[in-house]
Amino acid sequence: MAIQDAINLIKTACTQWNLGYDQSNRLDFRNGGETDCSALVILTCERAGLLPGNNIRKNIGATFTGNMRANFKARGWRVLPNLRVSQLKAGDVLLNDGDHTAMYVGNGQLAQASIDEHGNAAGGASGDQTGRETFVRSYYNFPWSCVLRFHVPITILEDSMLLNKGQDAITPIALPNDVKVVRFYSDQPARLTVDTREKGKPVIKLNLTGHLAPTVRVPPDIHAFIAHRLDTGTNDISVAFGA
Repeated sequence: MAIQDAINLIKTACTQWNLGYDQSNRLDFRNGGETDCSALVILTCERAGLLPGNNIRKNIGATFTGNMRANFKARGWRVLPNLRVSQLKAGDVLLNDGDHTAMYVGNGQLAQASIDEHGNAAGGASGDQTGRETFVRSYYNFPWSCVLRFHVPITILEDSMLLNKGQDAITPIALPNDVKVVRFYSDQPARLTVDTREKGKPVIKLNLTGHLAPTVRVPPDIHAFIAHRLDTGTNDISVAFGA
């Protein structure tokens, strides 16, 4: 799946499905269902494979406009300033951190979830009652706080290999071939050390904040890291590989 898959899906959802707007039932993402602006964009990107490790239904990663910037960035997206429409690329996510998000789908148009048939955020009937609860329209500047642009796909370790065993857990991380960097991400503050097993090099200390997803370079001929969690948290820490 790729950017074009996301564009095709969100355009289909907003023009061919009967998809309504309701923040209280926002994950009912289907023909005849309901969504809201952030769920529309996040679920589209999840289904297209552009947000590895993200699961809005399990409250993992990006879940609403206020945490989209950090979580998209942690999963390989670039954070760009608000751009002129002539500078946008199809598939760019337009984000106002506090209020709204949409996806630019090319040709001067964006796809978005807007408001229910009563002009409210919740409480309307399922499905699009007005033809403009979810729709494609000409580009406008909300204004957007930033533009999120998909960059390099990364592969998240299987869930069973997330660093989720709590304080003092020591976890070996096997590295696939051709990996150049390893990215660590936590949606809550966390501390850990990473031993790259490079001869003569000290362990690397990482502070994860939910806004920063630090990367560690993979030295030549190294095929495994060892991570040691230092804090008392029990939340998952995602580990991602990048070329």
